[in-house]
Amino acid sequence: MRGPYERAGQRRHRRRCASISAASFSSATSRNGSTSRMQKVSGTAEWATLLERLMGSELALSTPMGRAKVVEAQDAALTPYQRTFAVHANHGSSRARGGGVLTDGERRLLAGAGLPVLHRDDELARERRLWRSVTSGADVTALYRTTSHTGTPLMPSLTVPEHDPGSELPRTRLPSWDPVSLSEVHVDACTALRTGAALAQPVAVADPDRVRRAVLAAAAESHRAGTEDVPEDHPGLRPNPWNGELTDPDVLAQIGESFGPDRVWSASQLESYGTCPFVFLVQRVLGISKRGEADEETTPLTFGGVAHDVLERFYGQLLTSPGRTFDATTSALLNDTIDDVVRDRQAAGEWMGNPVLWENTKEQIRETLHAYVSWELEYLADKGEWPVAVELAFGFDPEPSVELTGHDLTGAPGRLALRGKIDRVDRAGDGDGVVHRVLDYKSGSTPPAGGYKDGSVLQAPLYLEAIRSLGYHPEEGRYRKLKSPGRPQNGTKVTAGSDVHERALKHAFSIAKRIREGLFEPVMAPSQKWKD
Repeated sequence: MRGPYERAGQRRHRRRCASISAASFSSATSRNGSTSRMQKVSGTAEWATLLERLMGSELALSTPMGRAKVVEAQDAALTPYQRTFAVHANHGSSRARGGGVLTDGERRLLAGAGLPVLHRDDELARERRLWRSVTSGADVTALYRTTSHTGTPLMPSLTVPEHDPGSELPRTRLPSWDPVSLSEVHVDACTALRTGAALAQPVAVADPDRVRRAVLAAAAESHRAGTEDVPEDHPGLRPNPWNGELTDPDVLAQIGESFGPDRVWSASQLESYGTCPFVFLVQRVLGISKRGEADEETTPLTFGGVAHDVLERFYGQLLTSPGRTFDATTSALLNDTIDDVVRDRQAAGEWMGNPVLWENTKEQIRETLHAYVSWELEYLADKGEWPVAVELAFGFDPEPSVELTGHDLTGAPGRLALRGKIDRVDRAGDGDGVVHRVLDYKSGSTPPAGGYKDGSVLQAPLYLEAIRSLGYHPEEGRYRKLKSPGRPQNGTKVTAGSDVHERALKHAFSIAKRIREGLFEPVMAPSQKWKD
């Protein structure tokens, strides 16, 4: 198995449609009035042009009940209407207007001092006020999509009141019918071209240039690595100016300055390149990231962060109590630790999610950690293991970084300066037989075992070498899922000195050199999948 920068393989990236939040919905409002004259159009291209022109101004629709006026929610908020239809009241894509150099916590402090600075709570409160204003009439219908045109399930906004689920369309792939959006028109046109329908009769498209680009991109995608018609020795698979290779001397000099031999690396940085070199270029070299959203719920990062902090403090208190069981005293200690972590994060101004939803999420964290710790204490006692270090940090001031040496994939000598924090180090055995095992908690899924061979999973192998430099006796690196403890083969293990361990280290020593050479192929590691 080869890494993303040495194999002939490429995964297709499928984009998903995002829903629209309650604050972004359009409001079609109806009241008695004269009807407007219909304008005849011929063909989808003319219809798209007309619709775009109408939407650029004020749009009115004729209905059997009278004249319906289509306006944005902000414009409809202070005007009473006989009937109101709130359209696109979907949940999940509200964007806060904050950002910039200030964090949300800093914005809260400035707002508390009397400065007119917006923060997340302001944005959410604004959305709720807007919803109440627009839907305060006597006759209101809230409309939302239960699925995107690709079949992705969508949910209504949390501001939509309780309703009969039987009135909804099922959250499955939409049935086949005439297109009802511009995106569906494009999809239908490309599908017709792909199936050969264009040979029988012309295919009508709303935007010929866009469809032409889509066809060109599809043709290029079919020639990417991993397709049946592309041999592994195809020249297009090797780095070149059209496939992620940077050659400008000034650019390479700048990259060499930022990623030179003295750079201190983290395992996550190296794994980012190992997963997809081009994504590393976008995120780590160019510093481009997608805009955040104003989430109502607690995010997976917050869930995992709270769980990690709790386990760090909890096991930190048990380092000198080997063999402890999960009795009433231990359960109470875990509950107190959870409460302390949550209290400290809230006192620091961290956004934990909607207060009502957060209370439910906090109980989920509590249940998850109780089940996990109960299982793990029994497991540790049975295996004769016990934690000897939690959140073992190296490479952060004042601690020096760890210097690793070895060979890259070509056999050339390699060197890495490494920093990081290891969730836990466990000890097993006695006397001369003492060994140490690195453990990393995962609130989601564990990494695939194939990642050791293709360079996308490097943390456990690198941490094994790091603790060797710190005086431990590394034997095994492991990942463990918090939400499903005790399941067979739970976690991806790697043994120190094994072939996969040595292979992963060769990938790590190769990465820094390839970055300085300007090689950033848009190729995904075989064990990974494209993400939005």
